[in-house]
Amino acid sequence: MLYRRCRYSGLLRTLVLVAAAGGLFSLALPAHARGTKVNYRRTHSYGFHDQETNIYYFIVEYRVAKPRRPVWFIMPIERPARVYFHKIFLYTYNATHSRLQQRAVLRDEVGYRTSIQSSRFTRSDAGIVFSYISGYSTDQGFVHDVFIVDPHSGEVRPVDAEPAMLETSPLFHQYFGDYQSPYTANPGIVGITELRTTVLAEVSEEEWGLPREW
Repeated sequence: MLYRRCRYSGLLRTLVLVAAAGGLFSLALPAHARGTKVNYRRTHSYGFHDQETNIYYFIVEYRVAKPRRPVWFIMPIERPARVYFHKIFLYTYNATHSRLQQRAVLRDEVGYRTSIQSSRFTRSDAGIVFSYISGYSTDQGFVHDVFIVDPHSGEVRPVDAEPAMLETSPLFHQYFGDYQSPYTANPGIVGITELRTTVLAEVSEEEWGLPREW
């Protein structure tokens, strides 16, 4: 009984001290509760199989980050991770020669509204056109980054002066106006799971050419 009283008395004194300090109180967590492991995360988009060349096109978002330990203000407060590397790439996989290539860096700074898993691919007379969600406008809706890649030279460029455009823009509708849902209902589209577990199953970690030195 005496032990319980001491314990509750100590807790009460702690709460009083926090209140007296205006709530500006932090407490370091023990070592086992701290985020010390660096996380390497590779996210894939849908793939697109160009049957003329037997090449698969897909987008990869690669993020290297280290969780930071929470701070306490009555309850634990999570802090943003320390991000070391975060970029978006276009890759191709030549199924005839089993060759993976990193074609281009599409974005050096990745916002939290970016979603490469909402990618779209289609073939036009000029080449392979693809897009992914890069932002959102509260007034006008989703913003997409839209690029085109020459299937012969491998050159990647925005379809317009800047890659970002609204989903409602005439140019976006020109390329993706006939797009169907689900995405795999569109010609050439390969599902994310099939791309990762079947098409890219034999690709080694070294072949990606992505940094892992942290």
